[in-house]
Amino acid sequence: MTIPIEFRALTIDTKKMVFGFYLKSGKNHHSSIKHLIAVDEGSSVRYAGLDFYEVIPETIGQFIGLLDKNGNKIFEGDVLESFVENEVLKGTVFYAADLGGYIYGSIEDFTELGICYRLSDEIEVIGNIHQNPQILL
Repeated sequence: MTIPIEFRALTIDTKKMVFGFYLKSGKNHHSSIKHLIAVDEGSSVRYAGLDFYEVIPETIGQFIGLLDKNGNKIFEGDVLESFVENEVLKGTVFYAADLGGYIYGSIEDFTELGICYRLSDEIEVIGNIHQNPQILL
């Protein structure tokens, strides 16, 4: 199975969520580092058949290769809700290098997404922390 490499982030100018390839432009004496998402439509900045959007670096999230129960792609920064053994679990998806994978919840109280993959019919994306920060309250 091949997992597509895809990123998403909020644009700096419109705060619209865009999906595509992530690029980080280099810093030189004329400009600072820029974070870009390249997509195939919608922008006036076009090169090699792609449109480029400058994005807010803190909102960049990678597709983790899993789908929720509704067939939606799961990205870093998504808030997931699941029902396991009559318990509601809700948390944010993030990569934990020291644990070697994606988890959701918090570092103190987490669920490994590798385990949840087998329970994908129980997991639902209910938003993300960038567009709905209040969702975890």
